[in-house]
Amino acid sequence: MEPQPISGVLRHGRWTIETFERVGDPPAAIDWLAVPVGTDRLRVAVLDGRALVTSGRTAASGDPARTAVALVRAALAEPVAAPTALARINAILHEGATTFGPSRPSTTAVFAELLPDGRIVLARAGGGTAFVRFGSTWTATFAPDPLRPEAAAAMAEWATSNPGASAVDRLLAEELRAGLGSAWRSTPVGRFPEVRTERARADGADELVLATEGGRLDIERVVDLARWTAGIREFERGRARELGRSGRRVHPPIAILRVTAQPIIGPRGR
Repeated sequence: MEPQPISGVLRHGRWTIETFERVGDPPAAIDWLAVPVGTDRLRVAVLDGRALVTSGRTAASGDPARTAVALVRAALAEPVAAPTALARINAILHEGATTFGPSRPSTTAVFAELLPDGRIVLARAGGGTAFVRFGSTWTATFAPDPLRPEAAAAMAEWATSNPGASAVDRLLAEELRAGLGSAWRSTPVGRFPEVRTERARADGADELVLATEGGRLDIERVVDLARWTAGIREFERGRARELGRSGRRVHPPIAILRVTAQPIIGPRGR
């Protein structure tokens, strides 16, 4: 499936939501969400059921990663607080898993709560990225790696020393170096007994972008998002050898949401 510029458009109140998604190679479990919650807010999210270290799961109809994504999506669509919804699904996924550590069915999620008065709360469970724009200035909301610096450095060192390692080897390496929730800034839903999330505020932002890990967004790319998404396949072809090592997919799945806000019009002066 060749990438296309962002094209799907939804509108809710003062918010306009544009969507972009692309299946991976092979296809994987991704999804997005944009739904009113209660009477006063909009909840948007991107979800990725792939393990942060590839576990070799397929995208068959019975794929536990797809089941995990569906459960998390349904929970976030309910009119309850997001932390409550994620904690409930985390318990279901973790207690029902029969595999170890990184290969447990789990879902990374980046989501935001948007209120009509301009208040915005963002959160992340596991990987993924979020960017916000105030005027012409873009800011990255979360660190690129959901692992804490020590664990991220240990995994990076291992990957450099083992460029030809199999997916199973990567799973074992992650379990040894980041096998505890305390090694993470934010944890995938279902990976550990308790889910850990990062939170941030972006009150008054003019625009925000949420993306799964496969989007490979940074400040430079998010400025011209439509051009970047249209050129992803060309980017991947140029880096195919690098992206294909250590069991990583050459063409990872992608889900991106761009949310823009109409200005808040205050009361007119007399």
